[in-house]
Amino acid sequence: MNRRGPRRGRDVAVLLDDFGHRLPAVPAVETAGRERGPFTALVPRRGPGGRGRGRAVALAPLSVWRMTSEQTPVVWPLIATSGLPPTGAQMGIDLLSGGAFYCDPVGWVTDDAIPVTNPNVVVFGKPGRGKSATVKAFALRMLAYGYRTLILGDTKDEYEPLCRALGVEPFVIGHGLSARVNPLAFGPLDHGWDRLDAAEARR
Repeated sequence: MNRRGPRRGRDVAVLLDDFGHRLPAVPAVETAGRERGPFTALVPRRGPGGRGRGRAVALAPLSVWRMTSEQTPVVWPLIATSGLPPTGAQMGIDLLSGGAFYCDPVGWVTDDAIPVTNPNVVVFGKPGRGKSATVKAFALRMLAYGYRTLILGDTKDEYEPLCRALGVEPFVIGHGLSARVNPLAFGPLDHGWDRLDAAEARR
């Protein structure tokens, strides 16, 4: 007894073709080959094999050189040095040269050899990154160079402990307090004002 499989009939395309109708053919989609990247293959330590591909039979020995700091910039000219002289208070590390960073804005302006024309300094940074601590450290360290710091406003009471540690009593101004500020007062100019002549007083 032979077992036969199911008979396969004609499909829809053949039936329609008998009546003069043809189904539109589906265009074949060409699959684009994956491009190989230029750095996919690992290069051996001695270089790629083959003629003219730069393979080294023996590894080159490393040489050690000793030189002074004056000769180093000539051999390695791309090493950055400190752009400012080491004057004033030491404030941190220079990220470009790796050396110590000193800050002396007034000294930079008064020195003709340094191309700085403005002693103003603006401190930027995110909250909690140490802006106030840096300014207080700078003010404290510059006292050794004869500088005096005037804090016009201490809204967060950050400079009051520093002032008291240096023996300075801060002026506290506010509603209901005894201290007052007279914007019309002469201040230090009032010392010896009565001994000036009329022309000097008007000047």
